[in-house]
Amino acid sequence: MKLDRLRELRKAKKKTITELAPIVGVTRETYTKMENGQTNPSFGLVMKILNELGYTLLLIDQKEISSLNECEVKPTNFCHTPSD
Repeated sequence: MKLDRLRELRKAKKKTITELAPIVGVTRETYTKMENGQTNPSFGLVMKILNELGYTLLLIDQKEISSLNECEVKPTNFCHTPSD
């Protein structure tokens, strides 16, 4: 997974990899590999990076919200998407 968006956010805050990597607890090399898609960071590390840059992460997108709205809430049923 290539994390171009993290690169964009980092650059928007005018942070270099050399500045940001030690703050979030990784080497410059590891951070570079992460942005280039050569290694996948943990969810916790992504959250740490976003927090350091002053951003938050929205986990539920519009499609997921729409799917939740279609669910029938009954104590004995699990949520499912209606079949065609």
